[in-house]
Amino acid sequence: MARLQRLIVAYSRESEGKMTFSIKPYQVILTLLISVFFHSAATAQLRPMIYAEETIDVPRLDVWEDWTTEDGITSFMGESATIEMRPGGAYNIIFDPEAPIGSQGNDYGQVIGFQFENMLSVTWSMPPSIPKIRPHLTALQLEFKRIDDNKTRLRLFHTGFGDSVAWDEGIAYYQDVWPAILAKYKATAEAEHKKANEK
Repeated sequence: MARLQRLIVAYSRESEGKMTFSIKPYQVILTLLISVFFHSAATAQLRPMIYAEETIDVPRLDVWEDWTTEDGITSFMGESATIEMRPGGAYNIIFDPEAPIGSQGNDYGQVIGFQFENMLSVTWSMPPSIPKIRPHLTALQLEFKRIDDNKTRLRLFHTGFGDSVAWDEGIAYYQDVWPAILAKYKATAEAEHKKANEK
């Protein structure tokens, strides 16, 4: 908008001393379009994102397998799981098998993409306790960074939220849940790793 203001005050003095504007129509249109673009970009950046991380005293390959295999994921989260490691494959984690189908957990999750041992991106359901937003899928991304042979930094990003009271409730829910899940995973993985090395 500053660009538009500068154009509006631009003028040329004629010999009679009168003031005339020197704005061309295309300059106004272009400036307005640029202003709208940057406003939209700024708004997008303000949308909420949930972030959590843990440093796990476990090799990166083991951490990767814990999040990308059915046995691995159910060792710390969910009652059962169906995981198909391919783009579009299932990433379903059932937390409550007694609940109605569609309300048991991440019932219809899918793998969006992955980079072996580096990154996993999947769709993630909102809680069944918030029916207004339950049908909407969000995006969950996990990043696996090797620190050394026996230490991995796990970073979690959860995005794709809408804007309403129900969405605010869902965001607050996962702001509490994800740090707790990562903390539980850290404790479980490190205990299993220690147990395996003692054999």
